[in-house]
Amino acid sequence: MNYYDQRHVEGMRKYIESKLGWKHREEIESWDMDKTFREFRRLYHNEDKPLTMTEKKKAIWRR
Repeated sequence: MNYYDQRHVEGMRKYIESKLGWKHREEIESWDMDKTFREFRRLYHNEDKPLTMTEKKKAIWRR
């Protein structure tokens, strides 16, 4: 994981912590990158639905 990925994950963790509360900080810090992304997506978009094939193809070009 490079510097920019690490900063992105830290930003997601801060957002999750602000939504779930500081009491969950230890648990949030122990998550790996995939779990952090799933939880961020669930909280930020209010769901954890899988991407459609069209959305996956569009997401490739956004990176």
